[in-house]
Amino acid sequence: MKREKTIFLLVELLLGLLVAAAFLLLRSVDQRNKAEKVSVILEDSENVKWSGMKYGIRMAAQDQNAEVFFVSIDTDWTDDTLDALISEEIAGGADAVLTEEQLILEGPDQTAIGYALGRAVLEDYSGGIQGKTLGILAEDPDSEVTMLRNQGFLDAVQDSGADILWSCAEGEDRERIPAEEQPAVDLVAALDDESTREAGRLTAAQDLHGAILYGIGESMESIYYLDSGRAESLVIPDSFQTGYKALLSLSGSADSIGTADMPAYYVVNKDTLFTEENEGILLTLSQ
Repeated sequence: MKREKTIFLLVELLLGLLVAAAFLLLRSVDQRNKAEKVSVILEDSENVKWSGMKYGIRMAAQDQNAEVFFVSIDTDWTDDTLDALISEEIAGGADAVLTEEQLILEGPDQTAIGYALGRAVLEDYSGGIQGKTLGILAEDPDSEVTMLRNQGFLDAVQDSGADILWSCAEGEDRERIPAEEQPAVDLVAALDDESTREAGRLTAAQDLHGAILYGIGESMESIYYLDSGRAESLVIPDSFQTGYKALLSLSGSADSIGTADMPAYYVVNKDTLFTEENEGILLTLSQ
């Protein structure tokens, strides 16, 4: 009888251990399946220029079982403002925070994008823009992106013989003067989506003094100006890829997504806008 009681107690102990182990296993699985919360801090996060990048981030979050929250920060933010906002997001339950600077680092070579814009101008004129006058538009002259794109553009056109009459992207006091208040030029190069959209609206209203517009675009509004003939050519960065890779980098899996052979940007004109090659980039901008 004593032996049977001992066996009974051992069986109960074993069953108890099995139940405890099962509980811990289920808890572990539940923790793994629990969605990670990621906050993404962007300047004016509702701006249409972020459409492609936000779509890429959302798709990566879906693949990684993560929740994403887009948080807007004022355009005149400081390092202290950003640090405070990051701390606020973490205190509010964010497991990770992505900032605009991190996204830029994950993005394509900005100098190459500016260079591609300059090449687009030269190719339309078979390299012959000697004597043509140029104006350069930029929304934020002091940003690193603007400076790199401007350098790339200047590298492309430096031996072309064109005369740069004005630039919002360089000079000791790079004051942001509206394009319609600038002297008339033959060609305008817009170094960001905001400037391309601004110049496109001015062209539509015939307030760009007859200048031909070349720009860097990241929104469907910029695409509209190209399609309607108000812009001659656009360089479109693949911001979807940038956003997708940036979120995956948080889990260390960014190198496994097979995007190494994908172009970092697309150069399109009205004739090539709706070709099969460009369908994907247009889809990401329309989301």
